[in-house]
Formats: sequence, structure tokens, C-alpha cells
Amino acid sequence: MGWSLQYAANMLEKYAELDPDMTDKVLEKVERREVRDASRAK
Repeated sequence: MGWSLQYAANMLEKYAELDPDMTDKVLEKVERREVRDASRAK
């Protein structure tokens, strides 16, 4: 079972409160994935 987008966003907010560096790493991974997916869609 996966997380809904809303639940994942809520969890990231909580993680950001605890450890901002952790969410920076998550953001980097999300951005890399978006770039990869965009390049595959072409």
C-alpha cells in the first residue's frame, strides 16, 4: 500500500520540522526523478 500525495506532503512537512537537511535530500531526489521522467517522455 502506498501513501497518498497528501499524506506524503504531510510527512515531509513533519520531517522538515525535525531535520531540514533531510527534506533537502528528498527534494533533490524528486527533482532528479522529474528530470529523468521528462527526458524519457520526449
